[in-house]
Amino acid sequence: EQVRALSQKYGFKLSRFHSLSSSGAVRVASEGKIDDDLVRVGIALYGYLDVAFANPISAKLQKVATLYADKVATRFLPQGARIGYSGCTTLESQSCISTYDIGYGDGFFRVSERHKIYTAEGYQILPRSSMDCFSCLCDKSRICVFNDVSALAQAFGTISYEILTHLSPHIKRTLI
Repeated sequence: EQVRALSQKYGFKLSRFHSLSSSGAVRVASEGKIDDDLVRVGIALYGYLDVAFANPISAKLQKVATLYADKVATRFLPQGARIGYSGCTTLESQSCISTYDIGYGDGFFRVSERHKIYTAEGYQILPRSSMDCFSCLCDKSRICVFNDVSALAQAFGTISYEILTHLSPHIKRTLI
């Protein structure tokens, strides 16, 4: 109201007002009316909205961000073989293990012994991931790390936004 009064008093064009992000815009829209001139819909454009309330708008969002990793190498290892930093993973049986080209240096959260992380296809990402890569119980040339980052965010005790914005801008983006 003070800005409106000053604009009128001094003859300035009234500024446009913006105070809502994705979650705020969806919350206020579900309650009735948005009074701002603009809203900043960011993470909702990707179909993600970690909010503590249910509403008809967020329920209709379709998740569109997907992360793929490409295979660097494959090894067939015997039962008891240890992999990962400090050999923190011990294989329970003879296994086919592949290394993929994304690590915590690329902004992918560091998978440690505290995490049970699976790809979109259900392959386990083995602890401990490294700066440039992670190991997985499969031998596919390309795997879908996630097509819905919500489970990954939950495993790391954070929100989808943090996982997605943490990913390096150097990871190849493909728009479909």
